[in-house]
Amino acid sequence: MGRTAIVTTTIYVPKAIHAYMKNAKENGHSDAIFIVAGDKKTPPEAKQFCDACAEEFKMKCQYLTVDDQINWLQDFPELASAIPWNSIQRRNIAILLAYQIGCEIIITIDDDNYFVEGQDFIGEHIRHIKDQIPHTSLVSNTGWLNVCEYLEDKRKFEFYPRGYPMNQRWRSPKPIHRAVQQNRKVVVNAGLWLDDPDVDAITRLCNDISAERYLREDSFSLSRKTWCPFNSQNTAISREVIPGYCLSPNVGRYDDIWAGYVVMAIADKLDHAIMFGFPLVKQERNPHNYFNDHQAERIGLEFTETFCEWLREAPLKGTTYLACLGEIVAWLQQKAEGASNEQFKDQVFGFCLTQEAWIKTMERMNVV
Repeated sequence: MGRTAIVTTTIYVPKAIHAYMKNAKENGHSDAIFIVAGDKKTPPEAKQFCDACAEEFKMKCQYLTVDDQINWLQDFPELASAIPWNSIQRRNIAILLAYQIGCEIIITIDDDNYFVEGQDFIGEHIRHIKDQIPHTSLVSNTGWLNVCEYLEDKRKFEFYPRGYPMNQRWRSPKPIHRAVQQNRKVVVNAGLWLDDPDVDAITRLCNDISAERYLREDSFSLSRKTWCPFNSQNTAISREVIPGYCLSPNVGRYDDIWAGYVVMAIADKLDHAIMFGFPLVKQERNPHNYFNDHQAERIGLEFTETFCEWLREAPLKGTTYLACLGEIVAWLQQKAEGASNEQFKDQVFGFCLTQEAWIKTMERMNVV
């Protein structure tokens, strides 16, 4: 198994990088590479901080300045046009660079997340992807499973991850889950979150959610056709998935959610598994306006179940993530033509435009 990368984007000085690098060094992952995509709002001290961390731990940390990205993207003009400045989707650039230099596992983190002490952060992320070992897999009779059931809120409030379809929340009767042992190939490991979990803005406006503990002793996968969203704030992705994983700036705060559902649809087709659980992180959340966040989530919140129904119906024949992504784009465009809500239609077509740019970029990299 080749090198692992930890990637992020930021408009701040990425202080969390120091802790992640220290943890990697202490747990025998000195060959890991850190890639940070800056933005036009990022202070110059960010590069200085990354360079200082690399020097302290004698590890590789590549900070991508605005000029670095402009120069590098000259080879990928479609992607350069598709990903705007001053957007969290600059993360795509860090992911793509890690892919280009041959990294086998790419861990994407948010700059305001800190791992829970006492964990081998990289080790927990890569062990199921690196070694195909038997694991617990959960199946739901509804086709949906709320992974936040395994996070205990301080007031024992039931909550759902950002991107979980509204019509599937607080169902009566409750979905029935059962556990089976499986040995499917794991291609994504989605770590969960304590304290301030990744819930949507409408939940934040109505409830003060604080996850105090993870209720399981193990990580788990979801069985085929059992879905739950995964995000990009504490997630390890196998190299073979990257050609099918692109974060679109045209879908508000559902960039990672819809990208994750696309991966989930392809993984079902290829009989691959998505893991949830360890490693755990805590979020020291950067400033947010939750009313603005809700506006950026509203279309996704209303129509994600329809989006997922389309994905589940997609007649995939490809044998790679890139081939299946191309089929999904064509399928979504066909389905969106008949959508009655113009905002949803526009969002789907905008999502597909970014995916087309990603596909073209992969073709320029000679990926098949």
